Amino acid sequence: MLMKTNLYGLFMIKYLLPFTLLFSSAKLIPRAQISTPCYVNTQAPKGGHIKIGFIGSHTVFSLNPPGTSLVYEPLVEATKNPLIFHPLLADIVFSTNQTALLTLHPQTTFSDHSKITTDAIIESFNQVAPSLKGTLDEALLSISKVSSQTLNIQFNCSQNQLLQTLSTIPIKSASGIGSGPYLLSKTSTNEIHYIKNNHYWGETLDQYKGYFNIETIAYHRYPSTFHAHMAFEKKDISTYIENTAARWHHIKTKKNYHEVKSENRKFTQIFWIRPRYPFDDPILRAIIADILNPSIASKRIYFSEYLAVGSSKLSVNQTLSSAADSLDQAGWLMTNGKRYKNNMPLSLTIIAQHHMRPLMTLYTELFTRLGIDIKITYHTKTTYDHLLKQEQYDVALDQFIEHTNFMNLAPSFINHLNHKPILHAAYKTSNNHPLLAEHIKKHTLQTLIDNHLIVPLWSMNKQNFGAHHNVHYQFCDHMEKDIRTWWVDI
Repeated sequence: MLMKTNLYGLFMIKYLLPFTLLFSSAKLIPRAQISTPCYVNTQAPKGGHIKIGFIGSHTVFSLNPPGTSLVYEPLVEATKNPLIFHPLLADIVFSTNQTALLTLHPQTTFSDHSKITTDAIIESFNQVAPSLKGTLDEALLSISKVSSQTLNIQFNCSQNQLLQTLSTIPIKSASGIGSGPYLLSKTSTNEIHYIKNNHYWGETLDQYKGYFNIETIAYHRYPSTFHAHMAFEKKDISTYIENTAARWHHIKTKKNYHEVKSENRKFTQIFWIRPRYPFDDPILRAIIADILNPSIASKRIYFSEYLAVGSSKLSVNQTLSSAADSLDQAGWLMTNGKRYKNNMPLSLTIIAQHHMRPLMTLYTELFTRLGIDIKITYHTKTTYDHLLKQEQYDVALDQFIEHTNFMNLAPSFINHLNHKPILHAAYKTSNNHPLLAEHIKKHTLQTLIDNHLIVPLWSMNKQNFGAHHNVHYQFCDHMEKDIRTWWVDI
């Protein structure tokens, strides 16, 4: 059991009810009340060029090209707070809980100077409806045209879900033209270029002072972070985001960048421990979790760039000594350099991706010193994902994003959660409330951690951002990677 039954009611009262009440509705901020963010320089110069690296395959680059949000705009704009939205192409007034009146801003035009009308909005909705797989139909009961500038919307969802839906639908003309601050200039196999729309309808809006400073923006595709790293060092691209501590350590020594900012990500590398014999024993899982102490790895491999999760202050020798004592007490005794219990050797089958070799080499040494027979196989991401799904491992080293939908966990972990109705009830309730969903998922992950089904390594993996000397952006409490607010030397 992952949770005791008498904790269900406590969890419902302490967590679910308050969050449901608190996050039950979203808010659309009136234009007049939108303040300029601290990371926007309203005096930034206009002009210049910037090239950004894109890491991915040809298929991803062609099917989902970066920068399209610069060309196509939605009716409302999402913000960092999932319950706060800003009007963009339209203002919305909620007359009842299930009815809203949508009015287009009087200045809105497409990039070809044609007026945006409610007919174009309805047609845009119809174009994206098949790709949303019923989500749009479930959210919107009806859309009726009041005039060329006004629509009446009846919806069958929360206001939050409606605003989220509207913020993801790009509005296009009948010929596929957008209304955004940039125009598509040219494309090739590995590059896509955008040029500023000098007749952008929203250029003079108060909410966009200090935005859209750069004249041309280009994205270049690279097959890996290594290639992007080399391009940044050669100054082929203007900016660079690095998640690998070793490469970032190398970049810092070069000092060929302008302003560097490290920010914390909700990202962690974890070990999955599959709860099959003998690891169905929570005591043995706890011992394995102790052995996977990440502090030594952070120091030996990652230049102490990463913050380890729950790391013991014991030295590596003290950690191994404590783990050896625990294995002895659990009946796994050392014979000729190997651990046995009831004539069965203690062995681990570990799967990992190729880039994890340095980390796994370190852990191989630790497990071997304890007499645990370890077998590690390295795979491409596709093969690794297949093995993870099929549960062909004892331990898996994975990259894991904390806000990932926990319902996508491997089957054995889903089986554990299936016995916890409160988690499923909470998850269903949280579908329309992103902050509540985030809270529920974190609680579920903590439950798995407490039962040693997963062992997190890094709680806050630093994301490091660097730019060359001609690229500028303004800091406040965090690094804002909204390229619309950057500027370059002219």
